[in-house]
Amino acid sequence: MKALALVLGFVVGGVAIVAIGTAIHAGAAPVAVSPAPQQVRLVVLDNADRMLGQNLVLHPGPVVLTIVNHANHAHLFAVPGLGVSHVVLPEATTTVRFIVRDGVFHWSCRFPPCADLMNGDIYVSDNPPAPHGSSWATAA
Repeated sequence: MKALALVLGFVVGGVAIVAIGTAIHAGAAPVAVSPAPQQVRLVVLDNADRMLGQNLVLHPGPVVLTIVNHANHAHLFAVPGLGVSHVVLPEATTTVRFIVRDGVFHWSCRFPPCADLMNGDIYVSDNPPAPHGSSWATAA
């Protein structure tokens, strides 16, 4: 009888320890690790809206896009597929933050008549190509 009580005591004690350990573990908040934002740059060279880096190559995740506008007029940087729309002031540097997912997304300036001149694509992939030339910008 004493042996049975001793076994039950260990079982009850063991359950209590497991329950306490579970309660402590369940109360711990999961730690989410966010990737560092990708830094890319797009430059409007002049009033003719010539550009450098109008096609972006990125990995999925957060992006910090710096737009340097040397033109003396404003632009409206818009990426409808990502829900991005941001005014770029004349002769100013503008920072736009957004998150990209896999795919190809077209962007353009929504102020007429710029849309015909100022546009490009954002290519997003876990294994992006290595493009070259002045019309491409890759994450730093």
